Amino acid sequence: MPPLTPSESNATQGDAPDAPASTLSLPEEALRASETPSRTSASASADVIYRMSPDWREMRQIDSRDFLANTAEPSENWLETYIAPEDQPQVSAVIAEAVRTGTPFELEHRVRQADGSLGWTSSRAVPVRDERGAVVEWIGAAIDITAHKAAEARLRESEERYRTLFAAMDQGLCVIEKVATPPGAPSDFRYLEANPAFLRHTGLPDPVGKTILELVPNAEPEILAAYDRVVATGKPERVEALVADIDMWMEADVYPTPEPGQIAVLFTNITERKRAEAALRASEARQAFLLQVTDAVGQQADPVKIRATATQLLAEYLDTDRAMYAEIVGETGKEESFIRGQFVRRGTPFPDRVPYAAFTEGFTHEALSSGEAVIVSDTATDPRLLASVRDAWLAADVGALIAVPLIRQGRVAIILGVQCATPRFWTPDEIELMHEVAERTWTAVEWGRAEAALRESEQRAAHRGASYRLRHFHHRQRAADRHLVTGGRRRLRLEPGRGYRAAHGYDLHAGGSRSRGPGARACHDDGKGVRPQRALAPAPRRHAGIH
Repeated sequence: MPPLTPSESNATQGDAPDAPASTLSLPEEALRASETPSRTSASASADVIYRMSPDWREMRQIDSRDFLANTAEPSENWLETYIAPEDQPQVSAVIAEAVRTGTPFELEHRVRQADGSLGWTSSRAVPVRDERGAVVEWIGAAIDITAHKAAEARLRESEERYRTLFAAMDQGLCVIEKVATPPGAPSDFRYLEANPAFLRHTGLPDPVGKTILELVPNAEPEILAAYDRVVATGKPERVEALVADIDMWMEADVYPTPEPGQIAVLFTNITERKRAEAALRASEARQAFLLQVTDAVGQQADPVKIRATATQLLAEYLDTDRAMYAEIVGETGKEESFIRGQFVRRGTPFPDRVPYAAFTEGFTHEALSSGEAVIVSDTATDPRLLASVRDAWLAADVGALIAVPLIRQGRVAIILGVQCATPRFWTPDEIELMHEVAERTWTAVEWGRAEAALRESEQRAAHRGASYRLRHFHHRQRAADRHLVTGGRRRLRLEPGRGYRAAHGYDLHAGGSRSRGPGARACHDDGKGVRPQRALAPAPRRHAGIH
C-alpha cells in the first residue's frame, strides 16, 4: 500500500522531464482513468498513497498523512509491518485474485497505525500497464476509516444491546405504522416489529406484516384513537385498557418515532393485577353484603321474616329474577319442597309447594344429595338435565339457576336458590356467596325458632308460677281467717275488762247482751268483770300448722 504524491510520481518516471507540471504521470493517469468521479474525489482526499510491484511482493513506496508509517525504501515484509495478523490471510487472498484477473484491488481491513495501534483502512489499487498491456506496477490509495469503524462497532453494540433487551424484556414492544383506511372506517396500523414478550403476552401468531384489525377485529376504539393522536401530534401518551378479544389488560406507553406515521408501543401486561384488584373489590363487597345479611336477619325474631329478608337481599345483590328458601320434607322418595320464603323481582312467584323429584331427578338429585351446589347457566341447553326436569324448569320460566343444599342428619333439609329467566354465566364468587348466605340464613332461622320456643316455655312457666302464687295466697288467706277467729276467742277468754269493739266481732252489752260476731259467746257483766256465759256457736276445729 505505497502512497505516492503527484510530484513523486513524476520524478519516478524520469523519461519525461520536460513534461508540463499539469501533465499527470503514467501511474496517476492509470489510477485516475480507473476511477469514477466519486473515486477521483476519494483519491484526492486519500490519507495514504502507495505503489506495489506487479505481483505485490514488494512495496515500493508509501506516503501517509500521519496515518501509517512512511517508507521510501522498497520492502518485502510490508504485510507483517502494516497489516493486522488476523486480516493478513484475507488481504493476501484478495490480492491474489486481483493479480490473477488484473482487476482493481478493493478491501476494508485493519492496519497498524503510525503510533502502533490498530486502525481501519479502506484501500483501492489499480494496475499500471505499459504500451504492451503488461502490468508494471500497482498504485493505490487508502483512507483512514478507523473512526467510522469505531462508530459502526458502537452502533452494533448498541443494536446488540437493544436486540438483547428487545428479546429478553418482559414488556411487550412493537413498532407499528398507520395504514390508509376508507373514510368512516376505524383506524388501523400494521405491525413492523414485535418482540418475543409481545407474542407471549398477546398470544397473537406472527403479527409482523399484519394489521391490528386483522388480528384483533374488535380492537377498542380508545386504543386506536390514542395511537392516532400520537401519530398526529408527535407527543407520547399512556394508555390503560382491556383488550377484550384476547382478554388482556395492558398499560402502554406510546411513543412517536423518527419515521413518519410510525409509532412504538411499549406495554406491560397488567391482567393479573387487574384481576387481583377486582377480586379484592369483590371480596370486600361480598363481606359487606354478608355483614348486611347478618345484621338484617339478626334484627328479626320471626323465622318467616328472616327468610323473607334474606331472599330479598340475595336477589337484589345478585340481580336475579327470583330468590327462594325451600324446606324439603317427607319420606325418602316422596319428598316435597315447601317454599318458606321467596322474593320475586321479575316474573311470577314460584309455587309454595312442589314435588321435589319433579325439579331434581337425575343429575340434580345426585348433586344436591352430596351437598354440592347445582349450577345451570342455560336450562334449555344443559346436557346434564333430564328432559322432564328441563321442561319443569322452563315451564317455571327459569333459564338459569343456582341451588345450594344444606345437609342435616344425612339428608337435604334446605335449598337456597336464585333464578333468572334468561341464560346467565355464574361466577365462582357468586356460588360461594350463596353457600355463605344459606348457612347464615339457616342459623338465623334456627335461632329464631329456639327463641320462640324459649319464650313459649317461659310464658308457660310464668303462668304456672302465677297459678301457684294465687293458690298459695288463697291458702294463706284462709289460714289468716282461721287464725283471726281462734285468736279472737282466746282473747275473749284471757283479757278482762271492757272496751271490746265491734271490730273484734263482739258487741258487749251490760247485763249479758249477745254479740253478733262470728263464734261469739254471751257475756255477763256483774260488776266484777266480764264472764262468758255459754257459747252461741261451736268453736271451729283447729287445723294443724295454723297458729
